[in-house]
Amino acid sequence: MITAASPPTRDYLSYSAVRTFQSCPLKYRFRYLDGLAEECVSSALVFGSAISGIDLLCGSFVAFRASDEWQITHAAS
Repeated sequence: MITAASPPTRDYLSYSAVRTFQSCPLKYRFRYLDGLAEECVSSALVFGSAISGIDLLCGSFVAFRASDEWQITHAAS
């Protein structure tokens, strides 16, 4: 027997869920009842991910400069 997966259940309503329902009940259904993900990604998320990546890269560079290996290779210069 084939059974359908049960949709995600929520025992609370968030402000964004209420606003989504008020603006577009079908969007609310897709997002909160059916659990479908959105196809587009906001520009703020892309920008934040880029900044986070730069932060990680700079942190790795600072850690490398503080390491003994960098000091040994650049001591002769």
